[in-house]
Amino acid sequence: MKKKVFLVFLSIVLFAVFFLVACWFFLSWDQVGRYVLHFSASQMESRGVMLSYEDLEVNRGLNPVFHIKGMEMISFAGTVEIRDIYVSLNAPRSMGSLGIAMDLSIPTLLIEPRVGGMERMTTGGKGSLFFRKDLLQLHDLDFQGDISISGAASYYNESGKIESEGLLLEVPEEMDKNLEVLRGYLPLKKIGSGKWGLK
Repeated sequence: MKKKVFLVFLSIVLFAVFFLVACWFFLSWDQVGRYVLHFSASQMESRGVMLSYEDLEVNRGLNPVFHIKGMEMISFAGTVEIRDIYVSLNAPRSMGSLGIAMDLSIPTLLIEPRVGGMERMTTGGKGSLFFRKDLLQLHDLDFQGDISISGAASYYNESGKIESEGLLLEVPEEMDKNLEVLRGYLPLKKIGSGKWGLK
């Protein structure tokens, strides 16, 4: 009798696993990606930032990869243009940590400021993100260019607290001067010439 109950239980578990795997591989990731982008655009618009993109391609698999083409963000402060963004969902880490883990790659990011007398700046690199309802983590950041970013940081949604884990921001002279003026309004502290970290 116990053996029969065990076999029934095992059959139910295996069915559930196969069902979830099938859903994962046949889920319309394209629609998921477009929904997230649309939601992000509506949230940013309410904060005075217009977000748009030209196209989205998705490579299916255990770790789906979202290729966002021609993204642009426009605000009174300037414009950010990103020709290509690659976002890879890290399924094993997502399931193991009960959140959403992603790897991010941005070959080239162009910034055109409209304030502060700053000139056009470029950067590019990669990093990883993890988030759930109460937490957003950026780690393994490695961006190089006119603006360089390295290290990691965590943001706790409920408390609004930001914790630095070796986060380092290196900026050109013009931007360094503007950050000096705004340092009282930003969660940044100056470490050295052109080098900033979180308070």
